[in-house]
Amino acid sequence: MSIYPKEKFSELLNHIPEGVKERVFCFLGNIYLCEQAAREVIAKLQQKEGVALESIDGETLDRDFFLEKLSVGSLFGGKKLIWIKNLINLSQIEPKILRDQPHYLVITAPETKNLPTSLQTLAIIVDFSIKANEQRMWQEQLLSTFLRKTDKKITPRAKRCLMDYIGFNLFVLKNYLEMLVNYVGEEEIIDEKAVKTLVSPIKEEALFELTEKLVDTSPNKILKFLDNLLAQGIHPLAILSILAREIRCLLEVKGLEQKGKINFTPSYSYQHFLKTVYPELKREKLIHLGSLHSYSLYFIFKRACFYNIETLKQLHQKLIDVETKVKRTQKNAAYQLEEFILFWYKLVVGGRNGKY
Repeated sequence: MSIYPKEKFSELLNHIPEGVKERVFCFLGNIYLCEQAAREVIAKLQQKEGVALESIDGETLDRDFFLEKLSVGSLFGGKKLIWIKNLINLSQIEPKILRDQPHYLVITAPETKNLPTSLQTLAIIVDFSIKANEQRMWQEQLLSTFLRKTDKKITPRAKRCLMDYIGFNLFVLKNYLEMLVNYVGEEEIIDEKAVKTLVSPIKEEALFELTEKLVDTSPNKILKFLDNLLAQGIHPLAILSILAREIRCLLEVKGLEQKGKINFTPSYSYQHFLKTVYPELKREKLIHLGSLHSYSLYFIFKRACFYNIETLKQLHQKLIDVETKVKRTQKNAAYQLEEFILFWYKLVVGGRNGKY
């Protein structure tokens, strides 16, 4: 069975269910497009076949629970349709499952590599991956389709502001468009003021989320998160800038602790932090921490508990080396970032767990 490109999906949909013999549909790549495709197939099957739908979380898929679902028929008898959402490990779908089960099975997954042979043989597979040079086109398509359905228009400045704020994320774009349409009410035009009122610049939020993941997440998940940031069009130097800020803030926290001016433990609640530590901070001449909100400061202090001065000095030196290489040539910028992230993990999390 060949893997269909996403451009062929509409043609394929027209042949479901009469024109296809397969009962398994696998949509890979961009999760937003995969889920949209899944919903269209499900709607078609429910209309034509009257099948009942059951959904399973693919991120926490339990094999025995899944097999039990397959063995039990629909409440009203006959076939049913099982949708496995966001399946992380495609190898969990065993060949026997694909061959013998009597129901329809829809799988959506972010992974497009290492497809099991049985899946390629027995399923209809559509690749919904989006290349970097296609991102703008899919954003524009979603935007124009949504606005046409809702009889709204958006000004060029508002559209540019919206795209700059959210980066490439079709789920977030759709959610914000729904909010903006509700916000403007009977007005026809969505302007820049409406966008700035409702939309948060999630690029910046996502960057800061990376610093949180560096102390409590597996290296594979961190690298996947990094790939998502780069796929959204965030420049490698912007990511390095946030990491540099994190290191400098952590160094300033450790400096305050060494001087005995601050006493903080991870068990402190935010309210306790505001009553005890924050007033002391306001008396200090802070270089990097001074511009942060109290809530951000609280989490900086919590993360600082995972570090010591020597570790931060090593990270800072490595950061300087990586910045120099990336500024010199950006051909291997993604690789340099990945190497730095792994160095960070091994030094801090791996060292803490005694793995390195």
